[in-house]
Amino acid sequence: MKKLRWLIPLCFQILALAQPVLRLKVPPIAPGSYTVAPGEGRIHVIVQFQDVPTAITLQALTARGAVVIQYVPDNAYLITIDATVDLQGLGIVFGGALTPAQKISPLIANADPAVIRGYYLVEFHRDVDPTAARRLILNLPVQLVENPDLATRHLLVYIPDPGRETEILANLASLDPVDYVFPASTDLIQGSVSAVYAEMLSQNISTVGDGWDGPGLNPVTLSYFFSHLTALLPEVTTHAEILRAMAGWADVAQITWTPGGTASANRAVNILFAQGDHGDGFPFDGPGGTLAHTFYPPPLSTEPLAGDVHFDDTESWHTGSYVDLFSVALHELGHALGLAHSDDPTAVMYPYYKLTSALAQRDKDSILTLYAARTQTTGPPLAPLTLTVNASASDTTAASISLSGTVTGGSGTRAVSWATSAGEYGAASVSGTNWTSAGIPLNIGFNSITFTATDATGNVYRAVTVTRQDSIPSGLALTVNAPPATTALASISLSGTITGATGVAYVRWSLAGSYGTASTNGTNWVAANIPLVVGVNSITVRATDAHGTVSQTVSVTRQTAAPPPPPPGTDTAAPALTITYPASTSVATSLSWLTFKGTASDPSGVASVTFSTNTGGSGTASGTTQWSASIPLLVGSNQVIVRATDTAGNMSWRSVVVTRR
Repeated sequence: MKKLRWLIPLCFQILALAQPVLRLKVPPIAPGSYTVAPGEGRIHVIVQFQDVPTAITLQALTARGAVVIQYVPDNAYLITIDATVDLQGLGIVFGGALTPAQKISPLIANADPAVIRGYYLVEFHRDVDPTAARRLILNLPVQLVENPDLATRHLLVYIPDPGRETEILANLASLDPVDYVFPASTDLIQGSVSAVYAEMLSQNISTVGDGWDGPGLNPVTLSYFFSHLTALLPEVTTHAEILRAMAGWADVAQITWTPGGTASANRAVNILFAQGDHGDGFPFDGPGGTLAHTFYPPPLSTEPLAGDVHFDDTESWHTGSYVDLFSVALHELGHALGLAHSDDPTAVMYPYYKLTSALAQRDKDSILTLYAARTQTTGPPLAPLTLTVNASASDTTAASISLSGTVTGGSGTRAVSWATSAGEYGAASVSGTNWTSAGIPLNIGFNSITFTATDATGNVYRAVTVTRQDSIPSGLALTVNAPPATTALASISLSGTITGATGVAYVRWSLAGSYGTASTNGTNWVAANIPLVVGVNSITVRATDAHGTVSQTVSVTRQTAAPPPPPPGTDTAAPALTITYPASTSVATSLSWLTFKGTASDPSGVASVTFSTNTGGSGTASGTTQWSASIPLLVGSNQVIVRATDTAGNMSWRSVVVTRR
């Protein structure tokens, strides 16, 4: 393998200086000995400086022909540059391309139990064209596993030959466009809903610095401030779930969270729910996209944004079901404390969402690389705090309701409080392990009541729903248009009509703990993006007016199993697909929409041409053999994938990256 010309002179500088930490999961052992893959042309390398490089230093770097791709902690950048360029005189204390072994997760190399053998995620560098990335994978002895939830930079591969797995992974990691290879989760392999978290850094980075406490393992005190909350959950529930997530990290490390008086104070974690462009330079992409994003501690992020956690308020926030606020908050607070993404599919810090109730051991080990460990008290382990409610969903004509239950386990004094979806709240009476809440007010129609139990160890919650009927008979009628009996989609939309309403009427849906409100227009209503679990989903739709509620229940089965192979002799060839406009696979525009055009053909006939974007857009093109589609664009990079499907179910695709200025 060929060495970079400028690596050898830099060896003398490295020996003479105390080199800053390069926070990679496979850190450098012998700087200056790195090699690059054979071949001419531009390559990806990491260059590290003794101190944070100034703008003048970066300008000098680009003047030599380098393109800066991404910051790498500490004081380093990933760049592309011609392999023969001399970079001496720029103050570089380390420079080189990572070897294949340093681009493969240590969990894979060490046969960690968290690894599902055969299935791996391949992350490509940010500047690599997605179509080129797919082409590289398809030229290797691996199978490409399609999954719509994957990040733009990720491809899921399956290696069918266990005997050649080590060899194939090494060959894969030796490709210059490949950034990192790490284990795939069960959800991704099975095709379950797995929303991707925001990609702030590459997957091969472990932490972004020393944390808020500086070098060494020390305690830290941070304040928090709730500046804007979602209307989808009661305020007390949102507070409780996020504070429970803070306690999850504080139970492991000496991290103290205190209420703050302002969002802009130093060392203040600002909690914010927002939509679209909310002023931080990273606009949200609407429902079904990025769930949240977080700003790392200094020096990577500066005050007042450092540590702030922003949630996308267009997502369907829930407690205990998709999208679970506690699970997302626990992940995002890990970033606020200085952790990057984990390779372990069982960890909270894995780059794909999953419903969780506590930190995994890998998360605990990671946070203790930054902060002092929490001193554990001796003695038998405490029984977990447990809350029960002696009720489920019910109907009543009463203006209020009394509920009761039990609260056990935990430590110290136990308290129980309640909050309704109408904004009412109060405290329950607790006697021993029993509690009672009398006179909880109910609105006519649907009421969600969340109960929270609190002790010295944290909070737990339970929720029930109650529908209050008016004593005056209602002439309200509800219709629900029949949905498909089965679907492979992760969500579905329902629609129908409401007639005979007295006063203002509204329509709500509920499903396995999830619920939402439909949009109405006259007598018509639409409930969009109802999340589905794999298997049978019983969706109850309720219409409510001034005098009562009527309901209907429909069932939809979500399937994920791959279709059976076609019988011998049937059509297995994908249709021919061409994008005639735009003519390039990478274009730039200032337009908010761009009309794609092309052709598709297949001996058995083209059934449909569809499109999807990495920003959440999707739709069906007009026409098939000659097709066109007006595709919405967001500011920044938009990956557009056009798919053609024939009548036998075979599919082909083409990809274009459109940069909207």
